[in-house]
Amino acid sequence: IYNRYLTATVRTRSGLAEVKIPIDGPGAKLKVYVDPNARMARVAGQTPQGAVTGAMGGWRRVKNPARAVTTVPLLEYGQIQKLFEQLEPQAAYNQVPFPNPTSKSVLTHTVTGWEEQNGEGQDVIYPAYRLHARYERDFQVSPGVTETVVFTDYTWIAANPAFMRPLAAFASQPAPDKTFKPGDVIHAEAMDASKTLADLGYDSSLNFVMGGGSAGDYTYSWRLGSADGKEIGNGRTLDYTLTRGDLQDVKGTEAPVNIFLVVTNTATSHSSLSTATNSFKVTAIAPVYLPQVSR
Repeated sequence: IYNRYLTATVRTRSGLAEVKIPIDGPGAKLKVYVDPNARMARVAGQTPQGAVTGAMGGWRRVKNPARAVTTVPLLEYGQIQKLFEQLEPQAAYNQVPFPNPTSKSVLTHTVTGWEEQNGEGQDVIYPAYRLHARYERDFQVSPGVTETVVFTDYTWIAANPAFMRPLAAFASQPAPDKTFKPGDVIHAEAMDASKTLADLGYDSSLNFVMGGGSAGDYTYSWRLGSADGKEIGNGRTLDYTLTRGDLQDVKGTEAPVNIFLVVTNTATSHSSLSTATNSFKVTAIAPVYLPQVSR
């Protein structure tokens, strides 16, 4: 598996220097298949072309610009640490490798670039921090006996707010043990994605808006069952009356119903970063019909 590296010439105090910038993400990987039975003689230090039987992955041509037209300031690593601790599922480019850990910590970090998979509307390579992290989670295997599972993996967090997806988080949502039946109202409220994270109660160093938008740039859509399911509301507040039709596929008397929040940043030029989703579950009780008995 090959990863892309970009080279750039930078000016230093001692003159010009060439640096290599690692690029991560599904669009920067190329898996090459080699025939193990092919003659493996080396030609100029490279595997002969006859040994390569195929390739799979994302790859884009990159043309070096004639000159840099702008610069992108990077967040301090301390801010990235707070995003990792408090908002990793929302701030990470990739799926969080170990959800709901009991504890987690960063082992190493480096600045890199992130490239989405082919087909995504990506106009530039996104600046990111690559975090090698340790996750721990406690599991109760029997009464009074707990085991800890340790897992290490990489996660990537945007290094600049303009290259983040919008915040999709809940200011309020139903209690986990609350049940609903047809005719009951499901109430929830989304956090204001146009406010800074610090204003929303996160760490004071997170004094920026995810996605870099302003008031009026963010839209909110509530969906039933999946992020592409039936729209049951729009705007930051949801007040939805559950119907019998919503429970027609329920097997038994109780079933979880998923409510999805889809937040869209209408002002971003990076279409692959324009939307973010989050969800919660409620327990619905399907009506039970008894046959009429007459004498």
